[in-house]
Amino acid sequence: MSDENEPAARGSENSDEKRSPESLDPKVTAEEYNPNTQMFPVIGIGSSAGGLEALKKFLAATPPDTGMAFVLIQHLDPTHESLMVDLLARYTAMKVVQIENDMPVEPDRIHIIPPGTSLTIKNGVLLLGKPIERRGMRMPVDNFFMSLAQDQQENAVCIILSGTGSDGTLGLKEIKARGGLAMVQAPETAQYDGMPRSAIMTGLVDYVLPVEQIPSTLVGYVRHSLKLDRLSEPMLTEAEEKLHRILTLLHVRTGHDFRYYKKNTLVRRLQRRMTVNHVTELDDYLDLIQKRPEELEALDRDLLISVTMFFREPEVWESLQETVIPKLIDGCAENQPVRIWVPGCATGEEAYSLAIMLIEEAEKRKRECPVQIYATDIDKEALEAGRRGLYPENITDQVSHDRLTRFFTRDADGMYQVIKRIREMVVFAPQNLISDPPFSKLDLISCRNVLIYIQTELQKKIVTLFHFALKDGGYLALGNSESVGQRTDLFQTVSKRWRIYRQISSVSRSPLDLPLGLELAKRPGGLAYKPPVPQAIRYADIAKTQLIQQFTPPSVLINNHNETLFFSGITRGFLSLPEGTPTDNVIDMADPALRPKLRTALHKAGTEKREVVLGGIRLSHGDGSRTVRLTVAPVRDGNGDAGLFLVSFEYEPRKEPAPALDQEEISEESVIRSLEEELKRSKEELQATIEQMETSNEELKASNEEVMSMNEELQSSNEELETSREELQSLNEELSTLNSQLQDKVNELEVMTDDLNNLLTSTNIATIFMSEDFRVKRYTPAATQLLNLIPGDIGRPLQDITRKFSDDTLYLLRRNRTQGNKATGGTIRRNRGIFSGRDLRQVPRGCHHELEQGRGAYVRL
Repeated sequence: MSDENEPAARGSENSDEKRSPESLDPKVTAEEYNPNTQMFPVIGIGSSAGGLEALKKFLAATPPDTGMAFVLIQHLDPTHESLMVDLLARYTAMKVVQIENDMPVEPDRIHIIPPGTSLTIKNGVLLLGKPIERRGMRMPVDNFFMSLAQDQQENAVCIILSGTGSDGTLGLKEIKARGGLAMVQAPETAQYDGMPRSAIMTGLVDYVLPVEQIPSTLVGYVRHSLKLDRLSEPMLTEAEEKLHRILTLLHVRTGHDFRYYKKNTLVRRLQRRMTVNHVTELDDYLDLIQKRPEELEALDRDLLISVTMFFREPEVWESLQETVIPKLIDGCAENQPVRIWVPGCATGEEAYSLAIMLIEEAEKRKRECPVQIYATDIDKEALEAGRRGLYPENITDQVSHDRLTRFFTRDADGMYQVIKRIREMVVFAPQNLISDPPFSKLDLISCRNVLIYIQTELQKKIVTLFHFALKDGGYLALGNSESVGQRTDLFQTVSKRWRIYRQISSVSRSPLDLPLGLELAKRPGGLAYKPPVPQAIRYADIAKTQLIQQFTPPSVLINNHNETLFFSGITRGFLSLPEGTPTDNVIDMADPALRPKLRTALHKAGTEKREVVLGGIRLSHGDGSRTVRLTVAPVRDGNGDAGLFLVSFEYEPRKEPAPALDQEEISEESVIRSLEEELKRSKEELQATIEQMETSNEELKASNEEVMSMNEELQSSNEELETSREELQSLNEELSTLNSQLQDKVNELEVMTDDLNNLLTSTNIATIFMSEDFRVKRYTPAATQLLNLIPGDIGRPLQDITRKFSDDTLYLLRRNRTQGNKATGGTIRRNRGIFSGRDLRQVPRGCHHELEQGRGAYVRL
């Protein structure tokens, strides 16, 4: 979950580009690392199609005594036995094993997932289970990475290698949220770059390297991490001034102020960035960020949490659905939307989850209930991702199939997008929970996994802020890791386990003193805010303000969606807020007499890209009426059209009334007749228009029903095709992996065959290979010294080949295949089909022959 109050793990994807990984010492000494006295790193490696080649390169470059445990997760065909253990054992001196249930992880060992299983880790023990789906949207890498993050915390490392799809991306986010390390194979070096590119797009990856360079960089990271662990206490007690300088530089560079975070959290995240850059002293890190400003941005990403998911912690959502959501729907008044605030919303999954649950509950109770959800964060990139509502295909592990079908659409790249109806319910906005004013009259605030990262004094003030923002009887959901502390006078408990509270309306709301963090300056020796220094008076600004107020007409700046952005002058005579739901649409705010002209002017200005002026618009006021001139002008910036419009209102000067006309000059009767004829024509035209509109409506209704029917059929077909595509994609990945394994086995057999041929040729032993019916299959060169063999004799019966020696018993064995036949002077054994004897040039006639029968035979003469 991304918010302004949680130092999180989001790293630079190319932060190691300027260093040479080969120059790092790949050896962790026994003094620095001892698996018997401390935890050892557990490395999760995920891959799919093309992963075998990458794994071979990785293991070939990995020292055998790193002290780390490696767990390999691949997309394997569940119907075939895996050959991974035999294939990878030749590339490393470490022990390679296929995982069995309840197997503990051990350092300097390669653990490989078996086919057709789901793998998790708990308390350092690997647990096997059955996958939910046989094929299709199985995400074994995500499944293991998430459990690895929960089990190993900062000790977890994930590596993503070649593969298709996005498996591993969500698990990588979880590992980064817990302070772990994320490494990815450079996409240009991967046989399939789908999984690496999906991981890199999160912005959380620490290293993007060719697979051969990953082991040395990994070992260097672990070595520096161990050294920094010994510096933790001195950093907490003696490095306050340096830490303050780093945070000040970060504030100047990014605008984000982290000085109210808990010091332990700040130091832990700072240590991680120092480890990534192989720096052990704060002075050296200060020099680094001054020389490389992009490192400040990487540190900022590490201090921002950007990890969340749909319906995270399902038990919390079940409790909300039972105790809170129904009451919000039942208490929804007409034209009064349910108002919800999600501070620290990250990329919007939690806000959209709330919207989905509210819609489902409203439909269940058959009520029309408008919903307005405010999702705020200081991470602008995360907010932009939330507005798009576009998420990877592996959210299928979080969202049920029914909800995916109803509330999401699928694009050509396999991404899921939240439907427009849900997106319009959520407003994403940048906001700092500490310094910016809160929303008000809220029905629910969902702020989970945020307060624990803020200093205790500020936690109390934020709880008071939440009480102020909620309406009487509103609800506060904090999740199982946070609470309201001692402020039980402000909230009553609804769910003690999941930290859901109800606001106590009898308590008076005290005024808020914003920003909340200013009082930190009074704390001795603490990281503190300083109040802003007043700027000098700028007389030019005063003069411009006065000129604008006196000589410019009332105006409003709007965007191309007719949403108001800025007001200038007094516009209340032309614009006003309508009754009901608040709106920022300028047409809805305009006087009813202005709306048709304003709509026409905006359309013309937008299509023709020019200023449009409409005059003679009569507005009624309490003291009479005035005519208004309306001006709509496109706003341009240095790059051309900015997509904005400036709407100005100006009263036209009053005209002197015209002198009264002589009544005799006016024929009252002709005027009445003319008006009656005009009225009659208008009625006829109106009636014709009504009839035409009714006919068109009927046709459109019939067409709409046909289109809806067709759309349902197409949607059903599309779902079937999507399911088939997912299964085929999964099958293709599994077959690709299996094909790589079999190709390696074929290469191995070819080498063995060549070695055997070379051996037989070099030993100078005359040997003939035969089929079961004693036809020649192949022979060694030495056999031509005893038999008149040429290449064309392949396939001919052995008895048809002329000999260069005499042996009457050679062919008798073929006719007398009985065990222990002494009539031929030989012994017959039935197993592999091998006929052997001594070199007949050196053995007298009547020698001992042996025949073994089976799929074929060979004769050694």
